[in-house]
Amino acid sequence: MGVSGGVDFKQLRYFVAIVDAGSFTRAAARLAVAQPALSRQVRDLEEELGVLLLHRNGRGVVPTEAGRQLTERARRVLAAVEEIKADLHARSDVLTGTVTVAAPPTVANPLGLDLLRAVRAAHPELRLHLVEGMSAHVREWLANGSCDLGVVYEAQTKTLNGAEPLVRERLHLLVPAAWRFAQPGSPVRLQALDRLPLVLSGPAHGLRSLVEAAAERVGLRLRPEVEVDCFGAIRELVIDGKAAAVQPLTAFMRDVRDGHIQAHPIVEPVIERRLMVATPAIRAVSPAVRAVVHLLKAEVQRLAREAAALAGQPDAALDAPLDACANAERA
Repeated sequence: MGVSGGVDFKQLRYFVAIVDAGSFTRAAARLAVAQPALSRQVRDLEEELGVLLLHRNGRGVVPTEAGRQLTERARRVLAAVEEIKADLHARSDVLTGTVTVAAPPTVANPLGLDLLRAVRAAHPELRLHLVEGMSAHVREWLANGSCDLGVVYEAQTKTLNGAEPLVRERLHLLVPAAWRFAQPGSPVRLQALDRLPLVLSGPAHGLRSLVEAAAERVGLRLRPEVEVDCFGAIRELVIDGKAAAVQPLTAFMRDVRDGHIQAHPIVEPVIERRLMVATPAIRAVSPAVRAVVHLLKAEVQRLAREAAALAGQPDAALDAPLDACANAERA
C-alpha cells in the first residue's frame, strides 16, 4: 500500500526500527527479518527519496538530517495507520490480531501460561505474544513501539504515557530450604542480608534498584556474590543451596509450596515493588490491547493474592490504590 510513489508502510516501519535500534543487526533481530532484506529496503527508500538517510559508523548507524526528518514524519504516519486499524477493529465484535506484551522475568514467568489461557478463553481469535526482558528493555520497547503494552516499575513511568497501576507486592528473602535459616515464613530484617551470599539481578533491572535503595536507607551496602539476569538461573542457585535472593513471592510460589525454598518477608524496612502497565505513546490503544490490559490486571492481582495468602499477609494490602500506599513501610 503506497504512501507516495514507491514508498510503502513496510519501508517506513523498518526504517524507524533501524533508527531506534541504532544498528541493522539489532533491528533485524527485533523485527525477525533477515538483515540483507532490511538493507535492501533502506537502499530502495534512499533511491526513491533521492537522499542519504543513514550514516554508517563502527557502532552501527545514525540518521542524517534527512533521516531525522523522515523518522519524525514516519512515526506520525505509522501512528495514524494504527489508529485507523484500531477504529476498524472497534467496529467488529470479534477481537483479532496479535498483542505483544513485554514484562520483566519475575512477571512473565509466573504469569505467562495463565494469561495465555485467559486471553484464549475470552477472545479465541486474538493471539498473545509474550516477551520477557529486563526493565530497561521493556521501557525501550514501549518507547519505540516494539510492544503493545509493557509491565514496568512505578519509578520508571515518568517518561511513559498512559501508565496505570497494576499491583504492589512485598519482596521476600528467599533461601534454600536446606539452610534452616529461620522459622519458615518468619520476618527477616534487611540488615540480615549482610551476612548472606546473595544472588541479585544486574543494575539494569528495576528490582535491583529497589533493593539497593532500601539497603542504602539503613546504611547497608549490598555485595552480591553473583549477578544474574536470568530468572531460571536465580531459581536454580537458590534451590541448589548456593545463594539467597530477594524476589517477589509470586515468582516462587510453587517452590515454596513444594518445600524447596523458604520465603521470609523483609522488614525494617518493608520493601514493596509497585508495578504499572503502560502502552506506547506513538500509537493509539486498540480495543484488543485494552482487552488484554483488563485480563492482565486480573491475572496479576490474582497471583498477588495467592502469594499474600501463602505468606499469611492480608489480601487487602495488595489491592490498595498506589497513592494511598506511598509511605507504607511497616515493620
